[in-house]
Amino acid sequence: MGNKTRQRVLVNLGRVNDLQNSGQIDRLIESLKNFSTKEWIRKEALNVNQTYLWGPVVIFEQLWKELGIERVLRRLCLLQNIKQETAGRYGCR
Repeated sequence: MGNKTRQRVLVNLGRVNDLQNSGQIDRLIESLKNFSTKEWIRKEALNVNQTYLWGPVVIFEQLWKELGIERVLRRLCLLQNIKQETAGRYGCR
């Protein structure tokens, strides 16, 4: 048949909305997870009090390092003779 993908129905479980309303989908998933190689957790079991956005932190940390911002601020602090307590806020020592 060449490179043509063939599909066939293995099992017909019925209409999705009927399965959802009767709870059969949830029971099927509960049964199938026992055969999975991964650990499955129900979202209701998770207790998330706080979330953090790590993307911006990681991006700015990398930019801070690549652009040498800390080095530049240290030089500016030395040149400007910034007071010790002010300098500490900007990473200058």
